[in-house]
Amino acid sequence: MTSDDKPAPDAQLTMQIDGDSREPTRVITLDRPDGGKVRVREWTSADWKEARESYRDAADLLDEIERAIASRRRVSADLITVRKWLAGS
Repeated sequence: MTSDDKPAPDAQLTMQIDGDSREPTRVITLDRPDGGKVRVREWTSADWKEARESYRDAADLLDEIERAIASRRRVSADLITVRKWLAGS
């Protein structure tokens, strides 16, 4: 991979969301939203070796992260940054 192949440093937001008794800990990498959809790559404590990739609705993803925070699970990115990121700012 050449340096030209790497995404710009501000092209992705990476965060950890701690698990609970029902869900594993996750590390997710979010691309910038495009048309309300966000490319998500996710690794879980159940299997750190393989990332799952999906395209998620930005509003649904924000709701999921807000619920994690509301349930007092640690999220490594602050909510203001996440909201701005998913709004495309």
